[in-house]
Amino acid sequence: MTATDFESDVRALLQLQGWFVTGEKILGHKKIDAYAERTDSLGALQRVAIECKEWERSLSQRDVSNIFANYYPLIERNLIDTILIVTSRGISPSAMTYVEDTRNLRHLTHAQLLNALIDFRAHIQAMISSYTCEAVSKYYVAQDYVEGKGSIEQYLLEWVNSEDSQPIAVLGGYGFGKTTLAKRLGYILGLRCNRDHSARIPVLIPLAHIATDQTLEGLLGRQFTSATSCPNYNFQLFMSLNMRGRFVFFLDGFDEMKKTMSWDALVFNLTQLNQLVTPKSKVVLLGRPSAFLSSDEQEEALHGRVRHLGATRRVPGWPDYRELHLSPFTREQVTTFVRKYLRTLSANNHASVDKSHRVGSYVSSIESEHGERLLDLASRPVQLWMLMDLLPEYTGSLDKLTVAILYSEFIDLLLRREASKTSRSAFTKEQRLRFIAKLAYWMWQDGQRSDFDLRRLPEFLFEEHQKALQEVHSLDVKRDLVSGGFLDRKPPNIFYFPHRSFQEFLVAEEIRHMTYGRDPRINDCGYLTPEATSFVVELLGKRGIKLLRDWWMDSLRISNNLDSLIRTGCAYYGVEWRVSSAAPEPKSPTREEREALLTKLNIAGVVSSPEREKKQLKEKRPKPLPSQKPKYYRRH
Repeated sequence: MTATDFESDVRALLQLQGWFVTGEKILGHKKIDAYAERTDSLGALQRVAIECKEWERSLSQRDVSNIFANYYPLIERNLIDTILIVTSRGISPSAMTYVEDTRNLRHLTHAQLLNALIDFRAHIQAMISSYTCEAVSKYYVAQDYVEGKGSIEQYLLEWVNSEDSQPIAVLGGYGFGKTTLAKRLGYILGLRCNRDHSARIPVLIPLAHIATDQTLEGLLGRQFTSATSCPNYNFQLFMSLNMRGRFVFFLDGFDEMKKTMSWDALVFNLTQLNQLVTPKSKVVLLGRPSAFLSSDEQEEALHGRVRHLGATRRVPGWPDYRELHLSPFTREQVTTFVRKYLRTLSANNHASVDKSHRVGSYVSSIESEHGERLLDLASRPVQLWMLMDLLPEYTGSLDKLTVAILYSEFIDLLLRREASKTSRSAFTKEQRLRFIAKLAYWMWQDGQRSDFDLRRLPEFLFEEHQKALQEVHSLDVKRDLVSGGFLDRKPPNIFYFPHRSFQEFLVAEEIRHMTYGRDPRINDCGYLTPEATSFVVELLGKRGIKLLRDWWMDSLRISNNLDSLIRTGCAYYGVEWRVSSAAPEPKSPTREEREALLTKLNIAGVVSSPEREKKQLKEKRPKPLPSQKPKYYRRH
């Protein structure tokens, strides 16, 4: 910035504060850089002579005293009340002492003048506290991203310090820790602001609270007058500071902007948010790619490219976001996370020791040969954090913590978290579970496919949910249900479960529902993998397996898949089965048949069964010595 530009910018900033400012003028004997005046709240006129110094070094005490000596006659003649020195590099400590001890003399750096326009101190402290008050701050692990090496945290911090002003879209499915990343960066940048007043101010705006057709002015007004109180805030002043590069924006959760939001409303809100993108701004948009139902929607929302009549055109003025995709945790990152978590547990009481033991046992289980599916769950930061939070509260025996129980409680926790959000309040946790289970089963029936084209989804999946919201367009109901679950999207219109095990568990959940609802379509069930079979067997329990057996044991039309499922369940729980009406009497499986069926579950990680546990317990029971009689022995 040249000296002329520096003086012009100082005048502009004072005008934004409400001063009437004139440029260079002769005042008395002195030619001054700028003159400003305004009337205070008591009606008195304040007159200030401004000296601007855009130097490569800080001003010394001699420099400051010379300036004061040159201007002091104007004070004596009552032409001005205050001398304001504005510098780019500040002044020396001795010069600062001189200013503090001298009446009618003030000094501000350019950054301090900027900060004086709106008081963001409370906001910055709120940004710091927002992160430190959360337990995850104690065991945070930086995440990788697909497009580059190193952590995305490091990349974004380097981008903030650079001259690159292209906005960034951080994309990640459910549980990738986008909100935690935004809070973490807000915390780091907030601490930097406290050390360096010229540093950019972080602004985190949760988009879940945005209303339909809400203007940017209304959104920012809520943020800086309600969420955090910032004295002197007004929209025009704030936007002027943004034009000068004072902020880093984190717009978190574009997929949560409103429940069942229409595409037109979403585009309108993005149009409002895009006003923050200027040649000197830093804007980060975070959300799930599943919010877009097609590649065309994503191209329009993030890049301003619209297809029309077979051709692609740019939307004038629409910013082109650089897409960055979060990567799942590696095994090493999971281990680091868990170690940090364990260090946060106090060893001063029995409860904490037990908690640490339970988490440690879980870590051992995911490192075993049967723990790959549990490791999949831990690969997403939010899910890993939930597992650490969920497992210590598990009231059952840790030795009996089965995969199905873990998945069931975990998915229940995820859906409860989604249903608690204002933007997801259209449907309850139970309604979302019913939809996602029906969807998983429909996909499984279609060749065990792990993904689907949204345009091919049958309407019956949405019928009961559409009835609950008759006034909402069907496409918007689909958007809410699809984006409010576990689904991710890959271009152009393909959605999928981030973990195969999620789908297998939900298929089992739908089979459980069909069993207790006596839905005859269960006989059309496709082949179940060992993992899916283990989920069904554990979810149904001994009672459910008997119910399923009794329902179908006399049917000549029982499918091979259903028959195999019933046989496996019977073998697992040690109950009898009948093949068909041709075998009217109950039939117990032979030892070889039972072992063959249980091997299928062993592959899935179910390494025991009630019958096997009884046998192992009997084998472990100490036998009495020949010369002794056991205490329980009685002669009759």
